[in-house]
Amino acid sequence: MNPNLKWKAVFILLVVVVCVYGLVGMPTFPTSWAQVKANFGSRIKLGLDLQGGTHMILQVKVEEAVSLENDQDRNHLANRMREQQINYGSIEKLNDTQFVVRNVGEGQSGQFRDLVTQTFGPRWEVAVAPGEASGFTLTMRGSEVSRIRAETLRQAVETIDRRVNALGLEEATVTEHGRGENEILVQLPGVKDPQRAIALIGKTAQLEFKLVDDTVDPRNAGKGPLPAGSELAYLQSRDRGTGRVNKEPIVIRSRASMTGETITDAATGNGPVDAVFNCIERIIGQQGVLRDYDLKAVTMGKDALGEAMVRVEIEGSVYSGIGTSPDVIEASGRAYLNAFNRFFANSH
Repeated sequence: MNPNLKWKAVFILLVVVVCVYGLVGMPTFPTSWAQVKANFGSRIKLGLDLQGGTHMILQVKVEEAVSLENDQDRNHLANRMREQQINYGSIEKLNDTQFVVRNVGEGQSGQFRDLVTQTFGPRWEVAVAPGEASGFTLTMRGSEVSRIRAETLRQAVETIDRRVNALGLEEATVTEHGRGENEILVQLPGVKDPQRAIALIGKTAQLEFKLVDDTVDPRNAGKGPLPAGSELAYLQSRDRGTGRVNKEPIVIRSRASMTGETITDAATGNGPVDAVFNCIERIIGQQGVLRDYDLKAVTMGKDALGEAMVRVEIEGSVYSGIGTSPDVIEASGRAYLNAFNRFFANSH
């Protein structure tokens, strides 16, 4: 036999042996046929096309999110007009993206327009209502509608993905589908009952606030039983540079101290941004001292996206936060709240 062919045959044989061992000889060396099958099953992951399962396309009601934003901004504007003593007859919703303010006080039209700009930034366009000299129609900008839709879809994907991961399903797929406007593709290998799949991932989410259990060191939470009424949870943060998701353990009370979609409060300050900071401190019950504040545009154009960066001193330590939004006030509030979230994460 040609020596070259001989060594090639030996090399091919070694590769085949290594591959076979990788399939059936790990993670533990098999001593029975049952162990061989178990190892093989653990090494080969069958997808939806091979083992069967459920393929679903879910529709997210993104327009309801837009309508809810309209309701919240409309109510907020009404409160701000009363605070600023701007008279008006009524404020009514026209559709998901429009509402009208009728009979604004005589000589207060300019004050009203300034208030809308200060409160919402460029999110709403103001125009004189047809046939009403003292009425104004507010229309949500297209860029804001698109942002709300995209954010709602992204949050829905993340929520469903967390629920699927909690089920321990392997090779599952949760991603945006089609044009990426309001559909989510969900593929669950091994789950052959569609109704069960819908029941598992289609539950309505409820926002809950749970207190941190200060009596337990989260670093030792997995080493023994937790106190009655407490549970282990994880704070998730995404590295902006790498996109990697980091998880930090935290022990919380099992019983929610507060539930609901929103918490409403009001505060005053030296300008709208300072008022937002004061309002956040009132809601969370923790005070801080603003040490640094920077604002810059991260995109160009009429509806440019702003990025706010803050450094806040809280109980002797300084925490940074970043927030982005087309609205400068909203971006600043997000950054300030982000700094407090870092404080709470490090404190517990």
